[in-house]
Amino acid sequence: MSVFSDIPLVKAIVMISQMKEVARKWKQIVNMVGMIDTDMFTSEDEILCQEEKCFMVLQKWLQQSTVTFGMLISLLSSLDLKVIADQIEQKWRTVILLEKCNDTNDNGTVLANLDKDVTGNQRIKEFIYLNN
Repeated sequence: MSVFSDIPLVKAIVMISQMKEVARKWKQIVNMVGMIDTDMFTSEDEILCQEEKCFMVLQKWLQQSTVTFGMLISLLSSLDLKVIADQIEQKWRTVILLEKCNDTNDNGTVLANLDKDVTGNQRIKEFIYLNN
């Protein structure tokens, strides 16, 4: 997925990465999306603030994977950020409804394309499956 191919999702990621409650959990996000934080940043990046690191992690996740709003909302919920997940769901309700129409399995659970999972999104998919 090109980073800019899903503008509403990119906007959501920009928005949440600037929230202190989310940004301070950037290391947990790295783990949840299956990345290794030592691979994420060069020594020059160590001076970045938490919000910048959080954005870089989420941006890299978008670049490497087929990420959906459902996956982003589940990620936030799994980090005990349900209020923020609800805010995302309310703000982009129409986009999420279209996503669900296009990308649902038989029981309506939103999942990423299982054939394209090469970056560690299995944890997020399992969370989505188990919580729907």
